[in-house]
Amino acid sequence: MPRTSRRRQNRGSGSGGVSSADLGGGRSAQGSFPPQRQANVAFRHVWRFRTDGVNTDITAANLCSVLAVGSTLNSAVSGLFKAVRVRSIKIWFRAPTTLAGTSTGVPSASVTWTNATSSTYSPVSEVSATAISNSTPTVLCARPPPKSLLSDWVGHSIGNVFTLKAPQGSIIDIDLEHVLLDGEVGPTTSVATAALGYVYGMPLDGSADNVQPVGLVTTT
Repeated sequence: MPRTSRRRQNRGSGSGGVSSADLGGGRSAQGSFPPQRQANVAFRHVWRFRTDGVNTDITAANLCSVLAVGSTLNSAVSGLFKAVRVRSIKIWFRAPTTLAGTSTGVPSASVTWTNATSSTYSPVSEVSATAISNSTPTVLCARPPPKSLLSDWVGHSIGNVFTLKAPQGSIIDIDLEHVLLDGEVGPTTSVATAALGYVYGMPLDGSADNVQPVGLVTTT
């Protein structure tokens, strides 16, 4: 008969065959503690927008209100996030048929990052691109450079963080990290229609309503 070691025979003995490792305590279940966890709810998501043409400043409050909840009936919504960090911005656009190949009037797009302070300057504060085809989209890719406001996390009370310029028909993807509000009130956006407690995807430029979310129920 095959021999079974004493160690193997004793493996299932004791607490119903459950070892200390099975109890989540590693070598010993006694004296173990739950691991530390981040309490704030934070996540990353790529938000898509479309525009019929825009050249405007975007604020931290705008970025913290890409999702908002109806807070005052048919009057206002409140953003759901307390802080934001921008990973990247991409803009796809094409030249209209009547303008393709001409030297004037060709559409362009740009992202101009706001400097962190009045005494600092980022050497890549503006990224721009010009459409050269009416069949193949031009793609602008921009990431917050060092010494810009968005090189790190910002709270929703910060003002302008970048200037966005995009021609008619542009598709804009913005890769954001957010921290959810925790017992706080978010930034408020005035709207004409809002149901209390309903969550809406909001225009990237807030009440100006020139940069609409794609695939989300929105209100203005």
